[in-house]
Amino acid sequence: MKMIKYLIPILVFLASCKPKDKALVSQKYIDSLMNISTLSNYEKQIETDLKFWKNRLDINPDSYTNLQNYASTLISKFHLYGN
Repeated sequence: MKMIKYLIPILVFLASCKPKDKALVSQKYIDSLMNISTLSNYEKQIETDLKFWKNRLDINPDSYTNLQNYASTLISKFHLYGN
Protein backbone atom coordinates (compact mmCIF):
# COMPACT_ATOMS: atom_id res chain seq x y z
CA MET A 1 0.00 0.00 0.00
CA LYS A 2 2.88 2.38 0.77
CA MET A 3 4.34 1.77 -2.67
CA ILE A 4 1.07 2.73 -4.37
CA LYS A 5 0.94 5.89 -2.24
CA TYR A 6 4.31 6.97 -3.69
CA LEU A 7 3.79 5.60 -7.18
CA ILE A 8 0.59 7.50 -7.97
CA PRO A 9 2.05 11.03 -7.45
CA ILE A 10 5.10 10.09 -9.50
CA LEU A 11 2.92 8.83 -12.36
CA VAL A 12 0.75 11.95 -12.23
CA PHE A 13 3.86 14.13 -12.31
CA LEU A 14 5.34 12.27 -15.27
CA ALA A 15 2.04 12.40 -17.16
CA SER A 16 1.86 16.17 -16.73
CA CYS A 17 5.41 16.75 -18.01
CA LYS A 18 4.76 16.56 -21.72
CA PRO A 19 6.09 19.27 -24.00
CA LYS A 20 3.54 21.78 -25.22
CA ASP A 21 4.22 22.91 -28.77
CA LYS A 22 0.98 24.82 -29.15
CA ALA A 23 1.44 28.56 -29.55
CA LEU A 24 -0.54 30.96 -27.40
CA VAL A 25 -1.50 33.15 -30.36
CA SER A 26 -2.06 32.10 -33.93
CA GLN A 27 0.60 33.28 -36.40
CA LYS A 28 -1.97 35.21 -38.44
CA TYR A 29 -2.82 37.41 -35.42
CA ILE A 30 0.74 38.25 -34.40
CA ASP A 31 1.28 40.95 -37.04
CA SER A 32 -2.00 42.66 -36.26
CA LEU A 33 -1.27 42.56 -32.52
CA MET A 34 2.17 44.07 -33.06
CA ASN A 35 0.74 46.89 -35.18
CA ILE A 36 -1.95 47.74 -32.63
CA SER A 37 0.31 47.92 -29.59
CA THR A 38 1.67 51.33 -28.64
CA LEU A 39 3.95 52.44 -25.85
CA SER A 40 2.30 53.76 -22.71
CA ASN A 41 3.29 57.11 -21.24
CA TYR A 42 5.29 55.28 -18.57
CA GLU A 43 7.25 53.35 -21.20
CA LYS A 44 7.92 56.54 -23.15
CA GLN A 45 9.10 58.26 -19.99
CA ILE A 46 11.49 55.41 -19.18
CA GLU A 47 12.96 55.52 -22.71
CA THR A 48 13.37 59.31 -22.46
CA ASP A 49 15.03 58.99 -19.06
CA LEU A 50 17.39 56.28 -20.33
CA LYS A 51 18.53 58.48 -23.22
CA PHE A 52 18.96 61.46 -20.91
CA TRP A 53 21.05 59.64 -18.30
CA LYS A 54 23.08 57.81 -20.95
CA ASN A 55 23.98 61.15 -22.54
CA ARG A 56 24.93 62.54 -19.11
CA LEU A 57 27.14 59.50 -18.51
CA ASP A 58 28.83 59.93 -21.88
CA ILE A 59 29.75 63.49 -20.92
CA ASN A 60 30.85 62.71 -17.34
CA PRO A 61 31.33 58.95 -16.79
CA ASP A 62 32.63 59.31 -13.21
CA SER A 63 29.58 61.09 -11.81
CA TYR A 64 28.03 59.02 -9.04
CA THR A 65 24.67 60.80 -9.34
CA ASN A 66 24.42 60.06 -13.06
CA LEU A 67 25.35 56.42 -12.53
CA GLN A 68 22.80 56.04 -9.75
CA ASN A 69 19.96 57.59 -11.75
CA TYR A 70 20.85 55.59 -14.87
CA ALA A 71 20.83 52.38 -12.81
CA SER A 72 17.49 53.32 -11.28
CA THR A 73 15.99 53.85 -14.74
CA LEU A 74 17.37 50.50 -15.90
CA ILE A 75 15.74 48.85 -12.90
CA SER A 76 12.43 50.48 -13.79
CA LYS A 77 12.76 49.15 -17.32
CA PHE A 78 13.53 45.70 -15.97
CA HIS A 79 10.42 45.78 -13.77
CA LEU A 80 8.35 46.79 -16.79
CA TYR A 81 9.69 44.31 -19.36
CA GLY A 82 11.43 41.67 -17.29
CA ASN A 83 14.64 41.67 -19.32
